[in-house]
Amino acid sequence: MTAQQIIEGALRLIRRLAPGDGQTVPAEELADCLEALNMMINAWQATSRMGTLVVFDSISESSSMSDIYDEALKYNLAIRLHPEYGKGDLNPEVVAIANSSKGTIEATNLGPAPITPDTAHLGRGGNSYGINRE
Repeated sequence: MTAQQIIEGALRLIRRLAPGDGQTVPAEELADCLEALNMMINAWQATSRMGTLVVFDSISESSSMSDIYDEALKYNLAIRLHPEYGKGDLNPEVVAIANSSKGTIEATNLGPAPITPDTAHLGRGGNSYGINRE
């Protein structure tokens, strides 16, 4: 998915663009949206477990990430763009999908929870266990 496809998808989610109407986004607006997309990516890298994300150098640059990343970018970008470009109220489903897709990525990148022993089964020293020990 290209940066332009992510941006246009986000703009459709906030009703700035109507699906299938052939409307084009002015170059200046695309540049503003690309800047917002890259700012969001940089913020995610600094504050969450999103893994290594690459910012887009141009609107025609393609993402080499999996579909779940593209979905998270599109839906979360819609939330960021809504105050400036959105029409009407933000659909709660957009927010739910944005949170869900980002949460899925963070959970996947977090990895399995570490295994910790049940201290009730440890010996008096707290670090050994044996059936013949008290």
